[in-house]
Order: sequence, then C-alpha cells, then structure tokens
Amino acid sequence: MDAKRWFCLVLLTSLLAGCVQATPTPRPTLTPKPKNPLGEDVFRIALDSSGRIYSGWMRIFRLDDMSGAGMTFYSWIGVSGLNDVAVDASGRIYAADCSNDQIVRMDDMEGNNWVAYGTEGSGTGQWNQVGGIALDDSGRIYVTDWTNSRVVRIDDMTGSNWISYGSTGSGVGQFRGPEGIALDSSGRIYVADPENNRIVRFDDMTGKNWISLDTSSVGIGTSAWAREVFVDAAGRIYIVAMMICCVVRFDDMTGANWIKLGSSCGLGKGQFGLPGGVAVDSAGRIYVSDAGDSKGRNGRIVRVDDMNGTNWTTFP
Repeated sequence: MDAKRWFCLVLLTSLLAGCVQATPTPRPTLTPKPKNPLGEDVFRIALDSSGRIYSGWMRIFRLDDMSGAGMTFYSWIGVSGLNDVAVDASGRIYAADCSNDQIVRMDDMEGNNWVAYGTEGSGTGQWNQVGGIALDDSGRIYVTDWTNSRVVRIDDMTGSNWISYGSTGSGVGQFRGPEGIALDSSGRIYVADPENNRIVRFDDMTGKNWISLDTSSVGIGTSAWAREVFVDAAGRIYIVAMMICCVVRFDDMTGANWIKLGSSCGLGKGQFGLPGGVAVDSAGRIYVSDAGDSKGRNGRIVRVDDMNGTNWTTFP
C-alpha cells in the first residue's frame, strides 16, 4: 500500500473512532399537534332542550357540553355536505342533506327510525341543494331550497301539505340562493339571502308583510355573505357573516342596536376562522360553530356569555 493510501486509511479510522467516542447531541422532542376530535365536521349548529350541542358536515356529532363529554358521531353513506341540523321537542334530529337533495330525520344518534324525504329536481317533493332546515312549534318543517330559490314547508316527513314560496330574483318574494332559516315565537319566518346581501322576514308562507334588511346597514358590508340567521327568545336577530368572520346581533328588522362578536379572522380568542352557525341557550349564552378555515380544518365550537365575548370557551 502506498503512503497516500496508508495516510487516508489512518485518517478515516481516526475520524470513525472520534465519532464513536463523542457524546451525541439529543434530538429535540417535538410535541405532535393533537388530532381534532371533531375533524371536518363543524358547520351549522343546534341545541336541544337539554342544552346538548349538535353540528355536522360529513356526519352529525353531538356533545353533552363544552367539555366534549358524551361526544357521539353518526354518519351515512354518500354524504359530502350536511348544510344544517335541527332538533325537535321530542329530541328527534333533522338534517339538511345537501349532497343527496333530501332531508333526513332520525330518533337518536344511533340512527333509529331513520327516514329521508326528497329527490333532486324542482317540483313537489324535490330539492336542488337543501340550504337550511327549521321547525315550528307544531313540528312542521321549513326548508330553504337553495338552487330553486324558494322556501318550502311540509307538515311531516311524508311531505304532506307541501307549500312553496319564492322565485329567483332580488325583489319582494324572491331569493338568490337562500340558506339559513329561522322562526320567532310568533311563527314569523326569517331567511338569510346572502347573494342579495340581505335578511328577509315574512309572516307566513304567503309572504305576508315581507320586509328585508340590507346586511351592509348593520356594519358588516356587502361582501359579508351572511349565510345563517337565528332568533333568540327575546326576538333579537343573529346573523353569521362567514366571509368576514363575525356574528352580528340586532334588535329587530331595522337593524337597531347592532353589535358584532368576532374581532377579525383567525383562530385565537375573540376570533373566528370560518363561522357557520349560531344558537342561544336558555341561559342566554351564545354558541358559534367555527369551521376554522376554508378547508374545514381546526373546527371547533365556541361559547360566550354575551356579545362582548365574556367567558370565551372553546371545544376542542
């Protein structure tokens, strides 16, 4: 072996020996981000008479409270978008199944006595993308039929006494993609009409006493895309401005005493990433379903005591 090769062999042996004898530097321990137990299943929100919390997108989930206790999921084949959820006085669960152009009712979170109603289309018994669902004190079912630009009421899940109201446009009795729907204690009907930048209210399914409120007049702007509406026991109206990440409450259809919850878009305290729904419990606490971002990640439920954000609490 020539001198050069001998020198290289000795040098390599020395370096390897040095590596064996050196004390290795410990790798930093990385704490993995916990997997969100709600996944991508946060969109609209509903409360039952016991104060349990319901939401869903790819499936429905229920929480007993804001600790996440009793977390239960229910899913069915072919669902890629549940637009809304409601619960009746008997605890039965209703879902607006947009992807399958139907509404669904089941007795409980086990799916007992599952029944579905509707097919794709524009006639009686048909929907074209179900937008929202609500119930009145008589148990009648109200549905916004998004692409057909109408509101429908039926007596039950057989579709009896089907009645529809609305057409496409921006005038009285017209909608452009109606979504959220709610009723007040007098049975008046409220509809979120985001493509027309407004909320509308009418007394009954004839459209009597139609009144509309431009969402820009309550400080949220014409691009807010207010997709959801809710009315509390005091008759105050809440709207969810999805595109600017806030909830707005006002006293009546004049927009009086409007106040905003949500300082900016984000996932910190006082912020929403992509709010989808709002509900108020018997104690007056406000619940907001926050999908987190445009892909539905980091979904969570937020609860506050009032519109000032007091006692901001999230799950997870």
